[in-house]
Amino acid sequence: MFVRFDKILSAVTFTSLAIIGVWVIGFIIFVSRLPTQIYDKFSPTDAIVVLTGDKDRIPEGVALLSKGYAPKLLISGVNPKSKSKVMARLYRARINKNRIKLGYDAGTTIENAEETEEWIMLEDMQSIRLVTSHYHMPRSLLEFRNRLPELKIIPHPVFPKKQKKWWFSRRGFRLVFLEYNKSIIAHVRQKIS
Repeated sequence: MFVRFDKILSAVTFTSLAIIGVWVIGFIIFVSRLPTQIYDKFSPTDAIVVLTGDKDRIPEGVALLSKGYAPKLLISGVNPKSKSKVMARLYRARINKNRIKLGYDAGTTIENAEETEEWIMLEDMQSIRLVTSHYHMPRSLLEFRNRLPELKIIPHPVFPKKQKKWWFSRRGFRLVFLEYNKSIIAHVRQKIS
């Protein structure tokens, strides 16, 4: 009886260590693939899509719109309580409000992709420049390409100033750590469905 328990304990320990090892290796690969720069800075698109979250995302999207990277902008996942702040930024940038759509229906990255899909179909667009934080870009691309496989997507990662050296920051490390785990779930969900 003791021998069996010992073998079971060894098997459980080995399996647990193997799972942790695979998870750590996956985290290292995930981090190594995070964007470190904007690879396509100049190609125009039919629209710019900004996913709300970090405070640097909306100003980047507005700047891209004002510089003529695209004729329209969707800000997806706007909290109705922060509408006045978003509108104030747009007013300061002196952008025609008819060129901007504020999306209030998305609360997750999947919902961002769904909200964007509806807007893209209404506007009959073929390409977007996707603006989100660098650590959020891999999962965003996964969700958007799953939902909109025919759409040309140019990633435009934003690098928040406070997170340039995220590995030295507790908050930055936590964001990347959580994003890695969310990415695993997204990959598993897509494999199953």
